[in-house]
Amino acid sequence: MKKRMTGVFATLLLAASVSSADATSINTGISTSISAFGETYSGASTYGQTFSLNPGDDTSLDSVSFYLNDYVNPDYVDFAFYLYEWDGTKITGNSLFTSGMMSTTGQSGYETFTVNTGGVNLSTGTDYAFFVSATNFFDGSYGTGFMCGNAYNHYANGQFVFMFSGNDFSMLSTTGWELMFTDIDLAFEMQLSSSSQVPEPSTLL
Repeated sequence: MKKRMTGVFATLLLAASVSSADATSINTGISTSISAFGETYSGASTYGQTFSLNPGDDTSLDSVSFYLNDYVNPDYVDFAFYLYEWDGTKITGNSLFTSGMMSTTGQSGYETFTVNTGGVNLSTGTDYAFFVSATNFFDGSYGTGFMCGNAYNHYANGQFVFMFSGNDFSMLSTTGWELMFTDIDLAFEMQLSSSSQVPEPSTLL
């Protein structure tokens, strides 16, 4: 889903985790912008956010929303969304979720991208990273943009991370990412629900 967001964000939204009987929403809020992201050999082609869940949190990841505005310089930004485990400096293991290619549209203001992850089962106490990357979509036409971030009321269980990965996706799991901005988050909203539990065969009726 995309919706149009225009103008300057005048209201400071604070990072919050809200739980209900059947769902948890983690929303960092928006207070700054981070650039430049996209197809570029001088900037970062991968932006991400590390996170972890606390004991008692819902653990089924249903969706993640984030915000991106393109420069159209001259191209739009082509990218995909990914979810991996995080080893403290880089992604590790196999992809837990990979989207198809997404693109900005050149509209005025930020676009909201919502990725429906379909209930990926996560574990409390494990570090994860979700990220957007243009690395697999370089086509020779320069196209970058900037993403919303949060620089206040920092999300306690992670931080903004990025990588100068160019068009080499293998670097994301073999080379340490940039971790210098420990007080900034990628602005996001994450929706989680209770993980479905399958009974042991001996308990089935």
